Amino acid sequence: MNKRLKAFITMGTSSAFQVLLNLVKTKYIAIMLGTYGMGITSYINNIIGTITAYTNLGLNNGIIKEISANKDEKEKINKIINSVYCLTSLVALVSVLILIIFPSLLNLKLINIDLKYVYFATIFIAVLSTTITMISTAIINGFSEIKFLGTVNVLSNIAALIINVIAIFYYGLSGAIFSIALTSLSTSLLFIYYVSRSARINDIKLTYKISNVKFIMLKPLFKYGAVVITTSLMTNYSMLFMRKIIINSLGIEYNGLFQSIWAMCNQYLSLVLSSLGVYYLPTLCSKRNNNEIIEEINSTLSLILKVVLPIIIMVTLFRNLAMNVLYSHEFNTASKYIPIFLIADYFKVIFWTLSMPIYSLPNFKLQIISEILYDLIMILMPLLLINKLGMFSIGLGYLISQIILVIFILISFKKIISLKINRKNKKLILSSIGVLLIITTAVYVLGNIQVIILACFLLIFWAKLNISKSELNEIINTLKKRG
Repeated sequence: MNKRLKAFITMGTSSAFQVLLNLVKTKYIAIMLGTYGMGITSYINNIIGTITAYTNLGLNNGIIKEISANKDEKEKINKIINSVYCLTSLVALVSVLILIIFPSLLNLKLINIDLKYVYFATIFIAVLSTTITMISTAIINGFSEIKFLGTVNVLSNIAALIINVIAIFYYGLSGAIFSIALTSLSTSLLFIYYVSRSARINDIKLTYKISNVKFIMLKPLFKYGAVVITTSLMTNYSMLFMRKIIINSLGIEYNGLFQSIWAMCNQYLSLVLSSLGVYYLPTLCSKRNNNEIIEEINSTLSLILKVVLPIIIMVTLFRNLAMNVLYSHEFNTASKYIPIFLIADYFKVIFWTLSMPIYSLPNFKLQIISEILYDLIMILMPLLLINKLGMFSIGLGYLISQIILVIFILISFKKIISLKINRKNKKLILSSIGVLLIITTAVYVLGNIQVIILACFLLIFWAKLNISKSELNEIINTLKKRG
């Protein structure tokens, strides 16, 4: 547990700072533009995300592996970096040109936007810049310069905050839209700079020349590309389609409400998952047999569930305060929908932990099936029930999708690697679900003070049931050493 805990605390500190900056930026946008502006900017970001899901050609994992395995072959690395930047930039440019030729693909009428030139310019710059950033992140990872990655992430978030504040203050909605492009551009430039620094530390002098572009050298990098592109496209298109359902059925303001809930869930979950993910996937890749993989899965599952449950309960109890702090009073309506999303988050964490061998083995078939199950349920539930249940239909779809994915991955890996959840984790999961269901029910029945008192008693009982004294001592000692 010690190595996992150290990795979690180390990466968590950097991630927490990034999340804090994102929260400040989101709060500012919410106050200045309201649900309408949030709805439009989130829709544009979704379009950009959909395009950039494939412009990097799924090369990220291949880049990391190729660079880390061939650091001594300096000329080869130089040519790989030149080639991958060139190829992905060309794909990004072609993708944007297609949208310019066929503007109907962008659904301008759907969001009733008059700022067409700002809209097109934003997408053009953001798609190209974001593609470069994604590739740069993989290159820095390949050089194992994790400190650089943390630094550039923090700096880019500071730059994004400054750009958004100035642009929105002076130009309102048009400034908010174009700040998406400026933020993407500044981020890509920072990442390129740290790519150069990473290369220099590894005694590689990067020279960007056409003669260094050798597309044939990228052939080994396409091993996982097709699956990555397919699953990314499916995720983004399903989200885009779901947003269209919300906008058409409930209005653009409700898309803003959904965005506030979804962003909040993603921010605290990314803080936990990304912090531990740095350790988890490489460790799984290093395991020699199924027994070691299963032991690692159970150990990581134990740690992450013990961390995430108190966070979910805190967010549930103080969701009204969180919405006011993160956004504005316009978003208070979203608070009543949050609990069902948070229960779904708990199952998402379980699925994330259990499914990681999909990428370390790898198993492309399970990746595709998992994505299809998730996307189908997330689309079908609001499509069938949004007129009856409103936003609850989306939360219900999210919850059902995660439960089904957990069951699916357990059945699949039981056959492939004989995966079993150990007795302690079974007790942890069952007691955690029980606590979540009681608190969620109480939220809609009891007063705030009563719910908080109940939650405190339940958390103490849960902690005594699942956290040993040795684990507490290990956490305290690790924090002391960090201090």
